[in-house]
Amino acid sequence: MEAATNSFGDDFCVLLATVGFEDYAQLGEQIGDRNSEHTYRLIANATTDLLPSGYIRFIAVRLNTDDMPNAVESPDLSILSSTVERALEDADKLIASGQGATSALDRVHTALHGYLNVLCREAGIAVDPGEKMTSVFKKFREQHPKLLYDGPRSNEVGMVFKGAATIIEAVNTLRNNASVAHPNEEVMPQAEAMFLINLIRSLLHFIEMKVRE
Repeated sequence: MEAATNSFGDDFCVLLATVGFEDYAQLGEQIGDRNSEHTYRLIANATTDLLPSGYIRFIAVRLNTDDMPNAVESPDLSILSSTVERALEDADKLIASGQGATSALDRVHTALHGYLNVLCREAGIAVDPGEKMTSVFKKFREQHPKLLYDGPRSNEVGMVFKGAATIIEAVNTLRNNASVAHPNEEVMPQAEAMFLINLIRSLLHFIEMKVRE
C-alpha cells in the first residue's frame, strides 16, 4: 500500500501489487468486467475499514520486469555490416539491463533496416540511399530469389508475408513516434516494446533461414 496525493491536495492510499508477467496478463483481461470491478471495490472498502486513517482510492498492478518471459534471441546473421552488428549488440545490452526495451526498439529497427539493405545489395536489388525500410522490405520480398515462394498454400503464405510488411510499417511509425529514437513526450511501455522487438527478431531469424537455403 502506498500513500498518494492528487493535484487538489487530497490524500489517499493506493493498494499496489507487483506481479509476474502471467498474472499481469490475466489481470489485464479483467478490465471492464463488472464482476471483477465489484470484487475489487469490496476489497478496497474492506481494507479501508482496517486503516487507522485515510481510504483506498485505487487498486493498481505493477509488472515485475524481473519476471518477464524469455526474449527471442538475436539471430546469428551470416551477412553483417558494421551498422547491423553494432545495432544488435546495443539492443542486447539495453534489454539485458531490464529497463531498456523502449530504447532497444530503435536499435533492432536499425539492425533490420541495415540487414535488408545488405541482402538487397548482395542480390543486385537496387536500393536508394536513405530509402525507407518499408520500401526496402517490399523490394526484398518481391525480388529476392530466396523469398519467391511457390510451395503449398502459397496464397496463405503470401498473406503472412504481407502481414509482415504491415507490421514493419507499424513498427516504423512507433519507432519514430513512441520510442526514444526521437524526443517523444510519450513512449511505449516495456512490455509492448519487447513484443515488437521479439517480432522483429523472429523476422530476422526467418530471413536468415531463407537466405541460407
